[in-house]
This record gives sequence, C-alpha cells and structure tokens, in this order.
Amino acid sequence: TASTPQSVTLNPLPTPAAGNNAPICETKLLNLTGNGGGNYSWTGPNGFTSAVQNPSLTGAIPVQSGTYILTVTDANGCQNTASTVVNVLPNPAALAIGATVCFGQPATLSATGGATYAWTGPNGFTSNISNPNIPVVNNLTSGNYVVTVTGVNTCTSVTAANVIANPLPVPSITATAKTCLNTAVSLQGSTGFLLSQ
Repeated sequence: TASTPQSVTLNPLPTPAAGNNAPICETKLLNLTGNGGGNYSWTGPNGFTSAVQNPSLTGAIPVQSGTYILTVTDANGCQNTASTVVNVLPNPAALAIGATVCFGQPATLSATGGATYAWTGPNGFTSNISNPNIPVVNNLTSGNYVVTVTGVNTCTSVTAANVIANPLPVPSITATAKTCLNTAVSLQGSTGFLLSQ
C-alpha cells in the first residue's frame, strides 16, 4: 500500500444583504440595495432581473410588490442568496367633478376616492372638504380647481375640475312708441329667448 497527502481549501460562503426603501407609493422611485459580494444578480416580481448592485425602478406599480432575491458571487466563485420584501402602495383612485352654472350663481365641487381632500383654485380658493361650495361663480371664481386626494395609506393623487360661468342673457324689448287711450300696445322681446310676462 501507499498513501499521499492532499490539501483541501474550504472557502466560506459570502454573506449578502438585501434591502429596499419601501413601503413607497405608486409611481415613486423604488431603490434596491445589495452588498456582500463581487457579482450581483437580482430577480423579482413581474419578471424583474438586474445585474446591478443597487438597481432602481422608476414609476413603481403595485404588481412590483413581493420578494426580491439577491444572488451574490464572490471572488472564489462561491454563491449565497438574500431576500428583501417590497411593498408598493396604490395611489387613491381620485375623481373630481366641476360645475357649469349661470353667472353669479353658486356651484358645488365634488371629489371622491380618498380619506382627506385639499382643494386650491382661482381667487385664493382653498378647502379641506370633499364637496366644497363656491358661493358666487363669476370671472374671478371660474376656472380650474385642483384637488389633492390622500388615501388611508397616505398615498396621494392629484386631479382637477373646471367651474364654468355661463354668461347671463342680455334681453331687449321694443314697444309701440306712442298710442292712443284704449288702443292695443305691441311689445316685442329679444328673439332666441324664453319670454315671460
């Protein structure tokens, strides 16, 4: 019999770490962070892959929520994995409705889809209720009203509604200039209007 020695080197596995800046609201920037190795490989929901150590996803959407797995390979070719959970919160489905009224009349705005509301508009208008009232619609108060809608998850959506002031009609009347007592008088109102006597 004969024998010979052989040395074996056992390299330790890398110790990766994975993280993210979530929870974030929809459409915001999602940042993934990784460390612990020489080469990085990410996989995640919605078909996500990346070979960047710290990848970013612009305009994040809720379907990108889930577990992201980071595979790290060190200089010895050894691999190890780490994971991080991402939560992308949906923005509220905001809806705003304006109004078209006659000049000088009041109007009511309406917003839905959130927990709180913040309106701004012409002539310094502000309101924190969902259905604010505009007492008088005129040249100063008609226009675009913007509402920021905040959901229970603190995410926000911004939408707008228009308030339009229809101009008042300008009626005219013509009558018989002179007539005798007990003689019929002819009155003629403007054409194109509904007339009342």
